[in-house]
This record gives sequence, C-alpha cells and structure tokens, in this order.
Amino acid sequence: MLLQNHTLREIFFGQADPENLNQLNRSLNIQWAIDIQAQFHRHKSKERLYTNLDEWLHEIDDEDDEEDILGWADKVSSGKMTEEKFAERVRGK
Repeated sequence: MLLQNHTLREIFFGQADPENLNQLNRSLNIQWAIDIQAQFHRHKSKERLYTNLDEWLHEIDDEDDEEDILGWADKVSSGKMTEEKFAERVRGK
C-alpha cells in the first residue's frame, strides 16, 4: 500500500521515469493512473511554459518577441528569473 501511494504521488506530482512506471505497473496494476496522467499532460502541454518551450516557440510570429522569449528562457535556466515571471512575460506577448 505504501509503495502504491508513493507511485501514485510520483505519477501525478513528480517526474516519474516511464521505464520504472512500467515495472511498477506490472506489480501494482496502476495503468488507470498512468492513463489519467497522460490526459492531464496533453492538456498542460498546450500552455506556454519554460519547460515546453520547444513545443510552442515556433508559433511566435514576431522575431523580436521570439528573441525576448529566448533571452528570458536563458535567465530562467541560469536562475536569474523564476518560471512564474517567465510565464507572466510570455502571456504579455
């Protein structure tokens, strides 16, 4: 029960390794949770976040805006800007 609770927490709130999840699924029968998480991930990936920059950056039409966003992404990766501030600035573009 403890392992199942830990695994569910990793699926929904952590960065669970897919290979590890497959192993745990065979013994814990948690495919239902993996399926739910996959649905949430699809919806979340539509957001313009620092973590999925490659998925949406090509949609930016203005080259100057694209350069601004890449500069902000560099600041986030170096720790000079928070991801929340990045998201606020992107929403303004």
